Amino acid sequence: MSFKDSHNILSNLGDLPFEDENGEEPEIDVLVTQKDMENAVAPIFQKAIDITKELLKRNNLKGSDLGALILVGGPTYSPILRRMLKEQITDKVDTSVDPMTVVAKGAALFASTISVSDEVKETTRDKTKLQLDIKYEATTVELDEMVNLKVLKEKTTGTFPEKIYADVVRFDGAWSSGKKLIGEKATIVDVLLVEGRSNSFEINVYDEAGNKLECQPHQFSILQGIGGLDKMQVLPYHIGIAKFFHTEDKDLFLPVKGLEKNKKSLLQGVINGLKTRSAIRPGMIKDIIRIPIYQGDYNAEGTNPVLNNLIIEVIITGETLPALLPEGSDVDITIKVDRSQLMKFQQLIFLC
Repeated sequence: MSFKDSHNILSNLGDLPFEDENGEEPEIDVLVTQKDMENAVAPIFQKAIDITKELLKRNNLKGSDLGALILVGGPTYSPILRRMLKEQITDKVDTSVDPMTVVAKGAALFASTISVSDEVKETTRDKTKLQLDIKYEATTVELDEMVNLKVLKEKTTGTFPEKIYADVVRFDGAWSSGKKLIGEKATIVDVLLVEGRSNSFEINVYDEAGNKLECQPHQFSILQGIGGLDKMQVLPYHIGIAKFFHTEDKDLFLPVKGLEKNKKSLLQGVINGLKTRSAIRPGMIKDIIRIPIYQGDYNAEGTNPVLNNLIIEVIITGETLPALLPEGSDVDITIKVDRSQLMKFQQLIFLC
């Protein structure tokens, strides 16, 4: 029905306890039209469209402000949905990408912009090869980009020549930097990019006589056409805690300042001025501080915490404290969220 105006369904109903007048099992023969489909699925599509309208409204946007509306998922093949989107959101419905693979492609593009952690680099480092440090912007809207190259001799074993040259070659072989002298101080190489795609570069390293040397890493990639992809990730929910409010005499959801919904990722939020409800004695496992961390949607502030999504309970017992923590002691909480929305929790307790 995504590609035809109608479809004929002819199906054997299986083993039924009766037969027709000819002694044969009955069959079902139904003609389904686009109008029948619209009656069945339009209310479901409308819910998705209403959510889209609300999202635009919260961001002070209109459909006409959109450069394109990209469709994702098999149901977006439906001509009914596409027509409804054009009528209610924008006529700039982009059907140029495969809705079945666009999420995977986007995930792959995003993954290509994430730097490998220092811990992983150290575990995979082959110190018998000349070690390089490469710094560059993983995404850009420019057609050329600066790359900093330097030699990490302290990370390299063995003997290497005093003068080392690097030639950066683009994936298509149509551009190269030519040999540049590199050393322990950064050398800037301007690389030329192909528009609208991921550009891979090979690094070839030579000694003064032109002999090729093995190096690590020996390649890198820059995505041209999408600026700041790593900064586009946003929090889908408020991050908050359950805090006791004396005025209400109950726990309520309190968003962490700096970790509100739609904030850009790579974030840090802090809550100051919290108080312990009871004394925590050192060495006592039964004396605990319990801090539940929740995700909350819009209008979640001040709601019952159980109405929100519990992420984890951070529990600190007297076993971890070096001294008595009296009732009413000050506690500060810091939560950091990275691009993958992994959270790191820090708690500062002021011991008296």
